[in-house]
Amino acid sequence: MANECIFEEYGPQAYKSSGQLSGSAIPKLITTQTKDIGTLSNALNGATAYVVVQAKGTAFWVKPGASDASAAANTAGNLYVPANGSKEIVIVDEYGNKLYTHLDTAADA
Repeated sequence: MANECIFEEYGPQAYKSSGQLSGSAIPKLITTQTKDIGTLSNALNGATAYVVVQAKGTAFWVKPGASDASAAANTAGNLYVPANGSKEIVIVDEYGNKLYTHLDTAADA
């Protein structure tokens, strides 16, 4: 379907202080899920440190946050994922602090 996205959740081995996956590191993939863009806030695995969100065709918006995270198109605090593109989101900082527990998605306006 064109209105879906893929969440790839990675464990702590994937996180680097630069906020990017390292070419030399072998990320620990925890889970891969295909979600409808209109799905309400998606809870992340408790061990997730890093998420790669991919568009399956249609562009959309994603907002990291708590269980009440609510994504909206063209709104501050929301990240744009272009059609067939991806966005990398750090969930745990370099000190081990969990920044987000949920991701919410919204269709592009």
